[in-house]
Amino acid sequence: MSVLVHYLNLLRTDSERLLAWERSTFESLETYCSEDQAGSSQHNVDHSVKTVQPPLSPDFLKLFHEMLPQELRDLVYAHILGPESGTWTIQPHGLYFRFDPRIADAPTRIIPPSLETSRHPIFSTVHRELVTYFFSKNTVVLRYRYDSTTLEILTRLCKHIGCRPNQYIKRLHIFVCPPESPEDDMYCDLDAEFEWHHIFPRPKNARSLAQRRQLETDLHEICLHISKDCDTEFTFVISEQEWKASLGPNGMDELLCSIKDTGRVRLFWYDWEKVIA
Repeated sequence: MSVLVHYLNLLRTDSERLLAWERSTFESLETYCSEDQAGSSQHNVDHSVKTVQPPLSPDFLKLFHEMLPQELRDLVYAHILGPESGTWTIQPHGLYFRFDPRIADAPTRIIPPSLETSRHPIFSTVHRELVTYFFSKNTVVLRYRYDSTTLEILTRLCKHIGCRPNQYIKRLHIFVCPPESPEDDMYCDLDAEFEWHHIFPRPKNARSLAQRRQLETDLHEICLHISKDCDTEFTFVISEQEWKASLGPNGMDELLCSIKDTGRVRLFWYDWEKVIA
């Protein structure tokens, strides 16, 4: 296993980098949640931005929205959010992280505070347009967990952005790792055994049965809640041996076929990747 891990470190595929980054953002949550409990009001603000923004007037926003065409308003939104498309992940507590290997993991505020200071209808209109623009230009990456976390992140109303992400997401990439694998549990020993064969095709015990039911239910619920025009991809991390052991009646292949009409299904093997058409 140690040789395999060393080989993976040398390979450094996009999928591996994204998985490692997503796990590091999850680890960062403890730091920022601790700051929040200590009274910090800026745990979900990009600390690189130190400027104080003056409050916006409803009259200005009304003129902005009515006088400028959508194309010009989008240029303003691009200036606020950044002109380049990127990859983001959403963690519990509605924290958003942008993938950037040059900087440490830090949650970033999407909506400027100046748009959250009024209940005037025009604020909500511009707010909604900004959220729509953000999700139309960026990819959201999530790592599936064997509890309600993933579905809640997508469907729960996020106070910061003022919407449910599943209503606006246009590009979604979900990684599904076997239970208790190093990619799934940041506290797990690197020598842990991959255990897909414990839940496919026949669950090994009651716990494995619960994990399988959770996975099947959540995947189908995610498919139901994501809009049809969303470009969705599911990546399952698996080895060739585990894949062969998980086939058969009620096997993993049947599960993947049941969701492939919703989006692309990719098998991420250790030395290559295969997309199920």
